[in-house]
Amino acid sequence: MYLELRNPLDKNRYEKYSKTDTIVIDNGTYECKAGYCGESPQMVFKNVLYRQKSVSSIENFQGASPKTMFDGDVVTNFEVLEHVIDKILGYLKPEKLRNLIFTEKVFNPTHEELVRFLFDVYGFEKIQIGVDSYYSCLWNLGAEDCMIVDMSHSATTCLVIQEGRIADVYKINFGGRSAGDYLSALMFNKFFDGKKNYRALIPHLRCSPDYRRESIEILEEMKAGDYSRNYFLDEELEVLRERPADKKQKICAVPSASSAVPEIDARLLSTADAELGAEEIKEKKKQKILYHSTLHRLRVRVERSLERLSSHISLMEDEREKLENLEEFISRKKAEFQGLKRELEMRSKLRRDAKNRKTYEFQVRFKEGELTPDEKILIEKIQDAEDLDKENKILESLKGLVHEIKELDPHFEPYVADTTDLLNGHFIGRMNANVDLLKIPEIVFSPSIIGLDQMGLTEIMDEVSRKYRVKKVFLTGGFSQIKDIDARIKSEMTSMSFVGEVEVVRAKDPIGDPFRGATFCEAFPTYTLEQHSRADFGDPAEASNKELVSDTRSR
Repeated sequence: MYLELRNPLDKNRYEKYSKTDTIVIDNGTYECKAGYCGESPQMVFKNVLYRQKSVSSIENFQGASPKTMFDGDVVTNFEVLEHVIDKILGYLKPEKLRNLIFTEKVFNPTHEELVRFLFDVYGFEKIQIGVDSYYSCLWNLGAEDCMIVDMSHSATTCLVIQEGRIADVYKINFGGRSAGDYLSALMFNKFFDGKKNYRALIPHLRCSPDYRRESIEILEEMKAGDYSRNYFLDEELEVLRERPADKKQKICAVPSASSAVPEIDARLLSTADAELGAEEIKEKKKQKILYHSTLHRLRVRVERSLERLSSHISLMEDEREKLENLEEFISRKKAEFQGLKRELEMRSKLRRDAKNRKTYEFQVRFKEGELTPDEKILIEKIQDAEDLDKENKILESLKGLVHEIKELDPHFEPYVADTTDLLNGHFIGRMNANVDLLKIPEIVFSPSIIGLDQMGLTEIMDEVSRKYRVKKVFLTGGFSQIKDIDARIKSEMTSMSFVGEVEVVRAKDPIGDPFRGATFCEAFPTYTLEQHSRADFGDPAEASNKELVSDTRSR
């Protein structure tokens, strides 16, 4: 299946709104969603601030450089945060800043600094800073006990919810951003083509119920010539075929008087210009052009006739050799086939090397200045390798040889490739993605396959099953939209469960539900402006309460 990789056209979205007392800002590392509580988000934009000197905007503009407030998934650049909130309030135009619900990642080390910043700069009367995946769970399941698997842009976080509160937290440092980076690097190392947007493959990821078994199945299918589970990233070369001549072409093909050799005045061509008049010189120039063009046409005709003659002689010699020594004939044809195969491999390698910045071929191809004789020869070889018409002719010859040898030797296996070449598509000269699209989701379950020394989702589910007797798993986050990942989680979690079958619930809208479910709840501390003011002016009771809240969060 051919897949065209296109660059995404993400645009900021702005919707109409009706004002309430509470503003919600879902401050995601990829997208920020903001608006009034009780509705869908009225602002959705990439969480990036574009700046040029004194001009800043959440809309990209020419000459601007992008700035982010995050270091990983932690808010550290409060200047950028202030500009972003200013843009949000500028669009929402609240009459008075009363209540704010703001999202962050669980156990954010800058939590207290963030609370102080929001009170000092904006003076909201009441603020709650919560976790987006918990709000999404509230919207879909209510305060039900479960395990939340939040597959977001920055990381994959697992929260265990008991009696409406977060009882335990696990984190895998692999999310949508890391998946896109790793997939891009993986595909570039296969094809050395940096012009394609490999991140566009993310929507085509699929989670396999058994990664190792299915990878072997795909390999065996490809050995048998079945590419049904592959995505091709380049279009197939069109094989050149001669069209059957129609009646008009047949008529034109009949020799006519116009195809006869024109008369050339040899005496006029051999006469010096000094001995000729103006009209005769003009005629001489015409005769010279006519002479050289006629000579070229005749040379081409002779060459074509010799090619046809040589081809017929070769066919007759082959027929004679078949009758006299069939085994030697088959051996010679096999050697000829291997020679064409090697030529195709060398041409393919040369094309790949010419696109790889680390190779000598790439350096020579884009060298500025005078080339050495060896470099000129290499440039000619690269240009020849990129001649797709010639490539098609070689492929046609290769197919013809395979057909001819197969007729004489039915047990002949024309193509043999190692596993890497087969999976990479070098075997068929195509760019294809197959096991790669299964590998990315598998990293979440087993990070060790790419060298990450941390717990994967499989180990986390095993530990949670033993400690908390979880009966339900809630799946959310923008990266959770991978096909069949819910079935994989259900299968593995049920096999480890002490309470029987485990139910897996997907968020109805994993991107928008955290905003819709954002409401003041008991799972997170709520801060008031009055408490903040008393703590700043040294009220011992309020200060001790603040320490108690911080201690409760850290537990």
